[in-house]
Amino acid sequence: MAFNPTPEQRTAIEGKGTILVSAAAGSGKTAVLVERVINHLTNSQKPIDADRLLIVTFTNAAAAEMRARIEKRLNEEINKNPGNPKLLRQQLLMSKAVISTIDSFCIELVRDNFQHLSIQPDFKIADPSAMEPLKEKAITEVFENHYNQNDPGFFALLDAVGSDYGDNVLKDFVLKIYDSSRAMPFPEKWFEKIEGMYKNISDLNETYWAEILFDYAKHMVKTAADDARNVLNKMSRNEKIFNAYGAAFCAIIDQLNMLYEKLENKDWDGAYDFIESFDIPAFKPLRNFDDERLKSSASMVKNSIKEMVKKDLKKLFLTGSQTQLERLTELSPHISKLMELVREFAEQLKTECRSRNVLSFDAVEHLALKLLVEDQDGEIKPTEIAREIAQRYDEVLVDEYQDTNNLQDTLFYALSDNGSKLFLVGDVKQSIYGFRYANPENFMIRKQAYPPYDGKTSPSKILLKNNFRSRGEVCEFINFFFSIFMSRNSGGVDYTHEEMLIPLAQYPESPQPSVELYLLQKGEEDSAELQEARFIADYIQNAVESGMLLQDKKDPEKLRRAEYGDFTILLRTIKGKAAVYFNELRSRGIPVSSSVGGFLDSAEIITMASLLKAIDRPSDDVAVLSVLMSPIFSFTDTEIAEIRVNNTDCNIISSITQAAQNGNAKCAEFLEKLRSFRTLANTLPVGQLIKRLYDITGYAEIVLAAEDGERRRANLLQLISYATEFENSGYKGLSAFIGFLDRLKDSDGLKSAEAVKSQNTVRIMSIHASKGLEFPVCIIANCGMKFNTRDSISQLVLDEFAGIGFKYIDEENGVRKNVISRAIIALLANNRMVSEEMRLLYVAMTRAKEKLVLITTESKPEEKLSNLGLKLERSWADNRLSETFIMSANSYADWILSAALIHPSCSDFRALAGADIIPAETRGLFKAQIINELPERTETRAEIPQMPQVDDQFYQQIKQRLSYTYPYDALNKIAAKSSVSKLVHESDSKQYDFNSRPAFMLKSGLTPAERGTANHKFMQFADYNKAAQDIQAEVERLYEWEYISFEEAQAIDVKSIERFFKSELFKRIKSSNNVKRELRFLTEIPVGEIEPGIPDNIKNEYVVVQGVVDCVFDEDGQLVIVDFKTDRLSEKELIAEYSKQLEIYAKSLSKNYKKLVKECYLYSFYLNRAIPVKWQNQD
Repeated sequence: MAFNPTPEQRTAIEGKGTILVSAAAGSGKTAVLVERVINHLTNSQKPIDADRLLIVTFTNAAAAEMRARIEKRLNEEINKNPGNPKLLRQQLLMSKAVISTIDSFCIELVRDNFQHLSIQPDFKIADPSAMEPLKEKAITEVFENHYNQNDPGFFALLDAVGSDYGDNVLKDFVLKIYDSSRAMPFPEKWFEKIEGMYKNISDLNETYWAEILFDYAKHMVKTAADDARNVLNKMSRNEKIFNAYGAAFCAIIDQLNMLYEKLENKDWDGAYDFIESFDIPAFKPLRNFDDERLKSSASMVKNSIKEMVKKDLKKLFLTGSQTQLERLTELSPHISKLMELVREFAEQLKTECRSRNVLSFDAVEHLALKLLVEDQDGEIKPTEIAREIAQRYDEVLVDEYQDTNNLQDTLFYALSDNGSKLFLVGDVKQSIYGFRYANPENFMIRKQAYPPYDGKTSPSKILLKNNFRSRGEVCEFINFFFSIFMSRNSGGVDYTHEEMLIPLAQYPESPQPSVELYLLQKGEEDSAELQEARFIADYIQNAVESGMLLQDKKDPEKLRRAEYGDFTILLRTIKGKAAVYFNELRSRGIPVSSSVGGFLDSAEIITMASLLKAIDRPSDDVAVLSVLMSPIFSFTDTEIAEIRVNNTDCNIISSITQAAQNGNAKCAEFLEKLRSFRTLANTLPVGQLIKRLYDITGYAEIVLAAEDGERRRANLLQLISYATEFENSGYKGLSAFIGFLDRLKDSDGLKSAEAVKSQNTVRIMSIHASKGLEFPVCIIANCGMKFNTRDSISQLVLDEFAGIGFKYIDEENGVRKNVISRAIIALLANNRMVSEEMRLLYVAMTRAKEKLVLITTESKPEEKLSNLGLKLERSWADNRLSETFIMSANSYADWILSAALIHPSCSDFRALAGADIIPAETRGLFKAQIINELPERTETRAEIPQMPQVDDQFYQQIKQRLSYTYPYDALNKIAAKSSVSKLVHESDSKQYDFNSRPAFMLKSGLTPAERGTANHKFMQFADYNKAAQDIQAEVERLYEWEYISFEEAQAIDVKSIERFFKSELFKRIKSSNNVKRELRFLTEIPVGEIEPGIPDNIKNEYVVVQGVVDCVFDEDGQLVIVDFKTDRLSEKELIAEYSKQLEIYAKSLSKNYKKLVKECYLYSFYLNRAIPVKWQNQD
């Protein structure tokens, strides 16, 4: 379908200058970005070459999709005008167009400029999981140094943070601060700022923390006073309750006014004393009062005010000002020592990475920034390299700008010639990657500062509000909801007319409501998740069977019956949750797909990890038992019991060995395979080992038969990738990789493979995974799950502007002390968490195309609604909701149920809550329903059909076909292409696998094989004329030119090589006017010549063979072959070992060069002579 842009989209496509595009959900931002690129490439007046655009996306998948869409559109333009040379040129330039993630761009930038950064150009990238062992090693090294130095400041810091159970708490502090700093352009400046915030504090009120505290406390007190006045006003209409409660409320209001005045005057100690002594007068008795609602409301307001003062403000005004100053002073040296540890850790981690020639993604970004900007007297300016790179690009286009961090934002600024040619696209309402240190404030700062686009002013902004995804009713509900709940403080942006969706998607009319809410009453036995899963299964089954109507994909003007593939279930987190929904739907016969758990928790990875552990340590009973009972070996519990019954006093492997000796064939087979696996583990890198294990056991194919088999197999293949990346990071060996997996077990930092979606399955995914997708029916479940407050309650808290803070232990008094810095930063962290959750809910709701279904579960639904109603009565006024109410939410359900109580369609909910609330002004239906009891679940079992009569003729036919043997099957065991040495010596290679001694046992540091290789290298690269005159000088020349290493130069047997250059054979070589060294050839050899036992029908098939002859020279029109050997073998042994190899050389060269090979020689540097070699049937 042709893209027909709206006027706003057209402006974004054709606009000039630096532009910020604020693109709401479903507004076609990707299409706009693609069309802007095409507009640049095809502009008739001033086209921009494809390789002069820098296009940055958030993920590699998004980059690949962007490139594909641009190329497709360019091809469409070429098809319209196939002879246009400018378009054809752009098509060629697309191969050089930079369309990538910022990480990929920085990697290439750093590689291209490695000489300016003192790094190797062939560095490898270590992903976050591969960095974990490096970080562990670095921080251990730093701490060991301080232990060895008996550093008193270090030990004092350990005591301050708590070291009763080791130093892990302090290590976590260092890692947390370091990780946060890496998202900042200049970490050192942040470290210095943190230290400075604690030094030389003379006036507590002048600190950054006190400024935030007073503003926040004033807001809380003012809101509480307003609530008290509203209740007092209501009570004034009823003499009875006013006489009982009025005086108390007047006193409350007076006290709050006094407290506000102290806060306004920044009277810390006055406010602290007031909070300490704050008390609310008791209510007079009130009996036989009819308006229970008003009575409850008055009690609730009174209690909430008391809690606000005695709990919330008490958490901030911890002590008197002098005590706080003393605590901050006590904390100052600990902060400085902590920053010292972070700096040392950063340097040590650099050293660890440098020794392995690896870089993390953030390290690459920082190196890129080092190339692009420099600090000149506190002012950040672009470098000469930055200016040169900026000239390469006419525009820098950034997708998903709201998800960038401060470091990346600085990079974009430098790459775009100080921000003069930027095109930024994003939506701050969809910034959901705070855990990756994304900073939506970067977007908001520009959005607030830039004027609307007018074609003259730069920079400027363009708003894309039209929604081409969702039904009008869905958009209406989203606008209603977020205009109430999303604000600058609770979401990062005020949801005003600038943010509201304008529905433009065309759908046929449907009689069904587009937005539904189901509030389930939790039973006593089942979990909320299981209860919701059962309800959802019923809902989907009924929708499919009864014919829920959705837009027809082929004919958009018509409706069709819903299918299972139309439904998607979104969860805030899938870990520990998704499996419940998945299993319930699957048990009901509903096709479903999901990544239901972490990578390391998946059954297939547990099995493979157990196999690796059993190979590494056969004494590990748990691992061995897990492998035995896995599908790989298929031991039953009965078989295990029989094996163990007479051998309970030893480990499992000993019992298996005993059973094998007693004739148990299955145990014997297991032990044989385990032995072969252990041999492979000693010779192969871990990634290759895992691949071989799959090949031998067939496990990667076995899992395909399981539920969700494609994803399971993808997980197994991903394990190979993780193992390869791990070893690329500088670590080697199976034991190290197992330790790496064990360290990640708790966090499961390894990403599971994506679920493989078939055409017609219900999908279960996290809200994060759903970003950028859309679904006909979107079910947001588990809305009652509590928000994660971990960041605000952890011992160490941090903030870009407020620094860091932690509770510390006073060793002298044995108490843990809190400080204002930690209290304020914890408050800020909680506010950030609530804002991110608000944006996550926006992302979830805007995935729905035709129907949005919200589901939550409460133990007492009516009581929950009643309590929310009481709060809303004092928080909802003039179509606005108080910020205090919004920020106090503990779950999505608090917001969603409150929205239901406010929505005009939900009068039933208001009646149940007994709430006196004036509904909001909004259109659209919102179906809200309480489900007190789920229908009885009936087990449906299909009748077992009787077995049909077997057709013997058909059976024999199938049996014959299944037993068919491919006539050329033996060829499958022979490589179609091989080397001469591999063909000749493959059968003997295994017996020599472990013959060479390790290098550490040798004086020279090289094994005999490596010394032999050194001699071979010399003969390969040496200038024979120079070597014949001065061998040592030639050795030095080869070392200087880096043909050989220092160790190899030292290991070369100069005396043996001197004898060669004095030999008769060398005189013949020197006399020839046609000498070839390291002569490569390719030939064909009949299979029968290399595999004597091969069946007759294939012995004349050919194998392609490649080889390299050390030396061949022409003598009297015939060829002489020389092969150099350093083996410590006798003449007879050498001929037996290598005659076949020389025979292949001779036949191949004779065939290729049409000349007779008259002689072949093995020159032995061990025997110091040439050995003539003849072979069978030599002419």
